[in-house]
Amino acid sequence: MQQSPLVKEFLQYKEMSLMPQTLYLYESRLDIFQDFIKKDLQKVTLADISSFAQYLRNNDYASSTTASYIASIKSFYKYAFSMGKSTLPYEMIKKPKVKETVPLVIPKEVYEQLDLYWSQGNRYKDIQKRLIFRLLWDTGVRVGKLVKLEIRQIQVDQNFATIERQKNVQQNIIMWSEDTSSLMRRYLEMKASLGDNSPFLFASHHGNRKHLSKQTVWNYLSEACKVFGFPCYHPHSFRHGKAHRILAKTGRQEDVKAILGHKSITSSDKYTRLNIQEQRRVQEKYLNDTQQVFSTQDQSNGRWVFLPQNQETCII
Repeated sequence: MQQSPLVKEFLQYKEMSLMPQTLYLYESRLDIFQDFIKKDLQKVTLADISSFAQYLRNNDYASSTTASYIASIKSFYKYAFSMGKSTLPYEMIKKPKVKETVPLVIPKEVYEQLDLYWSQGNRYKDIQKRLIFRLLWDTGVRVGKLVKLEIRQIQVDQNFATIERQKNVQQNIIMWSEDTSSLMRRYLEMKASLGDNSPFLFASHHGNRKHLSKQTVWNYLSEACKVFGFPCYHPHSFRHGKAHRILAKTGRQEDVKAILGHKSITSSDKYTRLNIQEQRRVQEKYLNDTQQVFSTQDQSNGRWVFLPQNQETCII
């Protein structure tokens, strides 16, 4: 079905505020929705949108994927309503509930074993692998941003790089350790000696001057995890791990927001959820810090008092 002119207009409106890959997702979702309903988008009803959501669920789309489709549709109709090209009450379009999941965080001891494993080789590809995961560990940067990092954005001697966001409108920096900078210098020397003149720090191995793909990074990590029998960690596990380490040091979500480059504090919240093992560790820490001492029972009301260690017993 031919794309609606209103969709094209909406995408042009969104183009200034969205990255190309995000814009593509909006376009593909709206095209799939239009193919499903087979009618003029300006004549769509709330029932049509509900039917589409049910179609996605029936076809085993994840709840998060279904929610993202509906969010794109709602954004489209909010724009159409503001332009006077739709009377659909967009505020009544409700996103389906998404099942909350606790992210898999890569532990320090696992990372250290992986880093030692990658340090065994001295070939260019070996150094590349080690540097990729050193940077993911040190910075918590998204793997999609890391593989697109260009050498011009890097200040090796100052241990940081500038990450461009939203078509260079916004910027934030990522920082790493001096040890990682030393590894980066070694890597860049090897890159130059091999005649690799790609602008990207991590160039594709196909010689097409493109950057390494996110899938390739995930493959590197999966292969190493299998060697040790570790769970199949995703590169994004490093980002969640960085957030947890920041919180462990400062306890401030504002620091997570600043270092990971989130737009809002709510974006940082999902990176700070504790899994069962972490919850046990935190609770046991405070149980160990406090000795529960029973006081003499108050005969009048039968209440017991719990007191920290080294404090006198009292009755209330």
